[in-house]
Amino acid sequence: MNLVGTMAEGLARRTSRRETTKGLAAAAFGLVAAVATQGPFGSRALAARCAHISPYADCNPPYGRYCTTPEEGGESGNCDGSRCAGNCTLDTRYYPGSPQTGCWCTAARGPRNRRYYYKCCDCQCPDLDPAGPSNPQACGCRERVRVDR
Repeated sequence: MNLVGTMAEGLARRTSRRETTKGLAAAAFGLVAAVATQGPFGSRALAARCAHISPYADCNPPYGRYCTTPEEGGESGNCDGSRCAGNCTLDTRYYPGSPQTGCWCTAARGPRNRRYYYKCCDCQCPDLDPAGPSNPQACGCRERVRVDR
């Protein structure tokens, strides 16, 4: 037997395939668990983009309405992505915590290669039909943000 063959046989006798397989399985499980809980990027990366991160998968605008809904007096010009636009102004009263920005991000969602989240903001739009007794011109704007890997 040549030198390479002797060395390969010695290495094979000293190592256990069972231990290698167990180690690879544990690493794969850890990777899958991390992606399932935090998405393809960690919560630190999402936190750098958003002051607040909601555990929910969608925005929850005041009274369940968006500033662009025509049936309630909304117009497409009331939002610029997630920002309040036109006659609408940012409303910081609804989302608790510090700093009170009036905007937040949802949890990341979607399949691995098409993940996204929503950036959401609460607004006051004086041209909307009255909705609720405490804040009749309240509504929300949202923007779908694709997560690049």
